[in-house]
Amino acid sequence: MGVLRHMTDIADSSAKCPACRASLPWDTFNTPSLTTCPACQAGILAVVFPSLYRPTAVEPSPQDAAAVEGESTCFSHPARRAMAACEICGKFLCSLCHIRFGSQDLCTSCIESSTRKDKLKTTLNRRVRYDDKALALAVYPLLLFPLTMVTAPIALTISIWRWKAPASILGASRVRMAAAFVVSLLEIVAWLGFASYIYNYHIMT
Repeated sequence: MGVLRHMTDIADSSAKCPACRASLPWDTFNTPSLTTCPACQAGILAVVFPSLYRPTAVEPSPQDAAAVEGESTCFSHPARRAMAACEICGKFLCSLCHIRFGSQDLCTSCIESSTRKDKLKTTLNRRVRYDDKALALAVYPLLLFPLTMVTAPIALTISIWRWKAPASILGASRVRMAAAFVVSLLEIVAWLGFASYIYNYHIMT
């Protein structure tokens, strides 16, 4: 018996042996165990979907049927019967164009434009990442250290205020939030130490 091969391609409603490309008979499909190709005797296991057994001509469902005179037709496919109207632009839609978006019947154009303009409440186009804001406020001003006098308290406040907020859908943020907390706290301590040093220096002089 030949080497085991997986039959993966189906063309023209017939499966072919992957070794010799000969058409396989119907009795070789979906067998419980390994079988052989009648032409080359290669070991095969032909598993096919039930759709292979269906006739090629399938009666269309009522919403897919061609429109008759007097019926509403799809805006993009004039030969197809309309099954709904877009609730934003009013275009008639067939089953191919119709999209049930939440509780609305919409077309693809309106979904695209409304998502871009942030008009659909069921879409999430942007997400505020407070961990990024806190860490940026704590770290970036180090390039201009005097700014940390203002940004460090803000970063510390955000770190404490948003610590128990749900994790972002873009990834866990507790590590970055903790880093922002530590860095901003160190900056505040440094400024307090600097202020104390200046104060004591003036007292002593």
